[in-house]
Amino acid sequence: MWVCICLVFIFSIFFFLLWFFFPDLVLKEKIIVKKELLRLVVFGHLLDKELIT
Repeated sequence: MWVCICLVFIFSIFFFLLWFFFPDLVLKEKIIVKKELLRLVVFGHLLDKELIT
């Protein structure tokens, strides 16, 4: 559980820095990034459930 939270936290910082320094790049890739992030979070939750059970 904590690993998933830490990963999401690290990714959010990473994306914030990307957005801060390269706003044009992030705006173009925003939809793709959101899809990837959502997929990553869902996969992380599934992985957590498998590890717990």
